[in-house]
Amino acid sequence: MDTPAPNLAAPRAWSQPEAFLAVLLLAAAGDVQKHARRVRAVDEYLRRAPFLRPLGEKGRTALRWGVGAHLSAESALAEACAAIDPAIAPSLYAQALDILIDDEVVCPKEEAVIARLEDLLYLNAARAAQSREIITLKNKY
Repeated sequence: MDTPAPNLAAPRAWSQPEAFLAVLLLAAAGDVQKHARRVRAVDEYLRRAPFLRPLGEKGRTALRWGVGAHLSAESALAEACAAIDPAIAPSLYAQALDILIDDEVVCPKEEAVIARLEDLLYLNAARAAQSREIITLKNKY
C-alpha cells in the first residue's frame, strides 16, 4: 500500500528546533539577492547552536531538510513563531536580525519581515529596538 504524500500546505505542529530554524530560514529569504549568503549563515548557526548540538551532524541535516520542505506554505512564519517558547523569542529575534541586517542595508521587504517578527513573537517595542541597535552595532565592525 502506498503512503500518501504529506500535505505540505496543512498547518504544522513545529518542535522548538524546527520552529527556530524555520524562522531563520524565512528571514534569510528576505532579500533574494542575499539569499545564498544568508542561508550559509543559517547553516553555520546550525553547526554551533548549543541546543542543536545533541542532534549531531546527521540530525541537524535531517532537521534542515525536514523544515525546508514546509517553508513554502504562506502560514509557515506565523505557525513557526506561534510554536516558539516566549523565553527564547528574544534570542530568536536577535538571530533573525543578525541575518537580515548583516550588511547594514535593510530593504523594505526586510523591514516588513522584521516588523512581522516583532508582532508574531510578541516583542515589546523597546526590547526590539534595543536588539536591533545591538545587532546593527555588532555587524558594523
